[in-house]
Amino acid sequence: MKMSVIFGVLHMNFGVLIKGTNAVFRANWPIFFCEVVAGLVILNGLFGWMDLLIFVKWMHPANIYGWGEVGTIWCATDISGTTPKLSDPNGANTPDNWISITKTSDCPD
Repeated sequence: MKMSVIFGVLHMNFGVLIKGTNAVFRANWPIFFCEVVAGLVILNGLFGWMDLLIFVKWMHPANIYGWGEVGTIWCATDISGTTPKLSDPNGANTPDNWISITKTSDCPD
């Protein structure tokens, strides 16, 4: 699904660029600036940004089993009243007060 979105946006960009080359060849500057440039800005501002986020997600996969389950630990802290120990993938412990400093919201009751 992600590849089809990327190829679709790439195909639309090529179409707009070809329209731009035709507008430049025919010296039709209002079409070039009002349709081609504006179309590229809007297209890449919305869907190009989405494609960039897809690439970033591919390059930085989420670690759902390790360091990153902060929400679960916040709720455990609220329920038990103690601060659990956290450790990063390298094995170094983080300070005990890390959760109390970074916590911004309460867990639901």
